[in-house]
Amino acid sequence: MQISWDSVEDSGEFFESYKTFAGIKRQEVGGTSESVGGSGRRWVMPDETVFLGQIGPAILLVVGDDEKLVATGI
Repeated sequence: MQISWDSVEDSGEFFESYKTFAGIKRQEVGGTSESVGGSGRRWVMPDETVFLGQIGPAILLVVGDDEKLVATGI
């Protein structure tokens, strides 16, 4: 899913909020987290993998059952 915000500040707020949410979930269920590229982040958890990236006012959010599936959406 691609989300376009009105400004870079707005997309940055969403990006930081989602990072917090995903980090808390990862701590609860286990898994790993890593930076991907310049502004991307990937969380690999037992039940799903999530990629979150920001380019200007746009956010790319890809959620799937596993790493390979999410990688095809990036």
